[in-house]
Amino acid sequence: MTVEQVIELIKILIWPIIALVVYLTNIRRFKSIFNSLESRIKSGSELEFQGFKVGVALSLPEAKQNEDITDEHLALIHSSWRYQRKDKEFGKRMFGIQVIVQGQISALDRIEYVKYKLDASYPNPVQKKYDRTRNFELKELAWGTSTIRAEVKIKDQEKLIKLSRFINLSETGEKLID
Repeated sequence: MTVEQVIELIKILIWPIIALVVYLTNIRRFKSIFNSLESRIKSGSELEFQGFKVGVALSLPEAKQNEDITDEHLALIHSSWRYQRKDKEFGKRMFGIQVIVQGQISALDRIEYVKYKLDASYPNPVQKKYDRTRNFELKELAWGTSTIRAEVKIKDQEKLIKLSRFINLSETGEKLID
């Protein structure tokens, strides 16, 4: 190898080596930054730094104090994951599913209950959830895709809000609420 080739090789490798040394000497700081970013992204927060945006801003509008809550203020979101422990019991590949109501705090705080309507094949196809602290969470087992419908009862509001969500199944979805 000639001297010129060695110099070219050093030019190519110097920045990756410097970056690796900086990372290894500050690994705890980098892990803290990445964990923070991951947490904010998973929670639906949006992070902006010098015009660069990471994450997804909650696009549902804020509910004003005297304004009726509508389907514009709320959404159903879900996650799913493999639940192999139940495969043998049901004789099928089983999945855990989790559905919650998403919205701005001002809208969520006004919900009295959420009545979920699952496929008629479920043993308990209609379930009411009252727990605001868990975003009116529904947890169930599933073996195939389906659509879950929900009727949301708002405190001091006559009209029910109707929401629905197509439930697709994922091997490795993350839990929305632990």
